[in-house]
Amino acid sequence: MKLAAIGYRKGEHADTLLADVVTALRRQNVSVYGTLQHWLCIPDDPCAMALEILPTGERFSLSQDLGRHAQSCRLDPAALALAAARVRTILSEHPRPDLVLFSKFGEMEAQGEGFCDEIVYALDLGLPVLTAVAEVWLSAWQQFTGGFAETLPFAFDAVLDWCHRAGVCAQVR
Repeated sequence: MKLAAIGYRKGEHADTLLADVVTALRRQNVSVYGTLQHWLCIPDDPCAMALEILPTGERFSLSQDLGRHAQSCRLDPAALALAAARVRTILSEHPRPDLVLFSKFGEMEAQGEGFCDEIVYALDLGLPVLTAVAEVWLSAWQQFTGGFAETLPFAFDAVLDWCHRAGVCAQVR
């Protein structure tokens, strides 16, 4: 099974690391499907985020408007479900990608929701899967994967090395 997660701590920007990895892989003509999360720079909503669907570039707004002073999670579960369905459709209708990337295994996935089914679907297709997991969700990730996933350090070269070992790309340096 070709499955790995980049472990990251609070303050480390997994979204930026994953975007850099996608850029490097695309330079080698590697096809990457899945998702990338983007934080939107909106003054009135510093938590606003969007999910980019790879390879189409479609974007789903993941933030619910809970009001200016809301303290709770702004993730819109309905938008996340729509994005997950779109990823599944792309995986089922298009040629096999070299890699399937999910922006993160987070709280929704730790509860068995979010992109859990799509991760399993990609693995069932025999595709390499890469994601990022915050330290707080590592235990849930290990339980979800049965310990069969590799945990990668938060380092660009380590991620590209895993991609090479997983047969996703040539050695990148």
